Amino acid sequence: ARKPMIRLYCFPGAADNYMLWLEFATSAPAWCEVAVYEPRAHGFRPSEPWDLTLEERAEDAFLVMKPAFQTHAKGGVSEGAPFGFLSHGVGGQFMALLAYRLKQELAIEPLVVFANDGPAPNVPTLSDAGYELLVHDVGRFYQLFQPDTMRQYEKLGGKGSKSAEALLSKWSRGLRLFE
Repeated sequence: ARKPMIRLYCFPGAADNYMLWLEFATSAPAWCEVAVYEPRAHGFRPSEPWDLTLEERAEDAFLVMKPAFQTHAKGGVSEGAPFGFLSHGVGGQFMALLAYRLKQELAIEPLVVFANDGPAPNVPTLSDAGYELLVHDVGRFYQLFQPDTMRQYEKLGGKGSKSAEALLSKWSRGLRLFE
């Protein structure tokens, strides 16, 4: 029996990984299928290299999710079926590039887009002073910008702790990528 569904493709923020989205994905209504993109060097992909540019991130998302996107395109099993995009934070930055590519290459586009907790793709996230602090003193930057991240950093063992340093690295690389 066929049931109407909509697919929601999700694009996480700077240090997010799939596990942080698991509760959201599994609690979606029965009519909504949720697919969460996980960037390289995050979560289940820790050994893969970091994306160095916004374009690399969009390229990876396109390649990883292309089989699912193709189902919506001409000749796909869900041809013409609606889908939506949901981003968190800086995930919205590369989501715009991905949407453009989907329209150009597969002639599809999302029915709806939800961009949460982040600026428009043409607006910087940080001031020039904030970016300089992020690049030159990441610890001080997070004390001012995101104190909860620094508390988590300290709980993980702080300076010299592999897991604590990995946390700050993920956050800072993610923010720098989108500036």
